[in-house]
Amino acid sequence: MSFNQPPPQPGYGGQPGYGGQPGQPQQPPVPPGPPQQPAPGYGYPQQPAAPQTVPGYGQPQPPGPYGQQPGPYGQPGPYGQQPGAWGAPPPPPSSGGKGKVIGIVVGVVVAAAVVGGGIFALSSGGGIGGGGDYKLTTPATVVDGKYSKSDQKLAESESGSDKYISNGTSISAAYTSADEQIGFGGAYGGIDDPGAAVDKMISAALSGSTAAEQHPAGFDGDVMKCGEKDYGVFKSPFCVWGDDSTIALLIWSPSTEAAGSGTIPDAPSVSDFAQTTAKFRNDVRVKK
Repeated sequence: MSFNQPPPQPGYGGQPGYGGQPGQPQQPPVPPGPPQQPAPGYGYPQQPAAPQTVPGYGQPQPPGPYGQQPGPYGQPGPYGQQPGAWGAPPPPPSSGGKGKVIGIVVGVVVAAAVVGGGIFALSSGGGIGGGGDYKLTTPATVVDGKYSKSDQKLAESESGSDKYISNGTSISAAYTSADEQIGFGGAYGGIDDPGAAVDKMISAALSGSTAAEQHPAGFDGDVMKCGEKDYGVFKSPFCVWGDDSTIALLIWSPSTEAAGSGTIPDAPSVSDFAQTTAKFRNDVRVKK
């Protein structure tokens, strides 16, 4: 009951009103007060009313991809992600539609980042021997300087072994340009069957998506499979490569700045993104 509403009248069905004594004379109703302010977000101080009030951080946000629950910022995400594992949230959206796009953009990058750490949980079983001759890094820029490493904190690096990789170490990063970003998540170690590892990563991280082999110029790995994830407001091409030392997922999305401004760039074609992935791999994969 609002503090500004009249109290209930005694005698609903002959019972006294909330806490009232039977037989007491009825009090005159309290005149209605001014309109109430909108309720603030969980524990936040009440703010003056304004048109199209945007929920504060901590209030429920639009649902994200991969079955996430509302409120991705600082709350548990997919693949066992820990709260707050990827840094501060982006600026508040200026409208519901833009907020939805920003939420999806953030979810795309997080999904790519945490899949690297989650690779050791893709299946049970002992790993194969060896550790591979190459490792993955996160240089300051990639793809001829087009994308720069974001300072977003993503999934922590992990080490382990499973059926697909032994003596493995996970890695993740986000790379951005003015209006695009690439989520990068993978691992390096000993990989006995790169094709099987690539298929498992796609099914785990991009359930429901199909991918086909790509053979871009300059790619000398065992296998690269690419496809497209449709989020409705935009489509995200993705690629996963695998060789005997490294496996990684790259997925494209608009940058949060572009999503916030409402100007979403055209997504690259799958074949074009495969070429970008080949260049990206050459930049991040180095000899141990």
